[in-house]
Amino acid sequence: MTETLFSLTDEQAAERDAFVERILQSTAGAFDTFTLFIGQKLGFYRLLAEHGAMTSLELDVDSPNYVLPLTQMIAGAVRPLPQLLNAFRDVEVLPIDNFFFRVYRLGQ
Repeated sequence: MTETLFSLTDEQAAERDAFVERILQSTAGAFDTFTLFIGQKLGFYRLLAEHGAMTSLELDVDSPNYVLPLTQMIAGAVRPLPQLLNAFRDVEVLPIDNFFFRVYRLGQ
């Protein structure tokens, strides 16, 4: 049995549970994004568009439903995280213009 060091009110427990649920949903969304990124880079969506059961609207690059470029941006935003972590740890200032350019370029 786990012993609790302090008690939470019902309101605090509800806030904690809502926070945990939000983090779990965000984590699932991040993995969905990476899965889309991998599928696009490996050409899976092109194959599905040519041979699979999905409609052309779902995979058409001119459709507002086409979200694959967003996945590239998200994947590119993750790459500079070690540099950002070090900057926070060392109280270092990062050149903001270089950072955003790098995020955009690495995501492509």
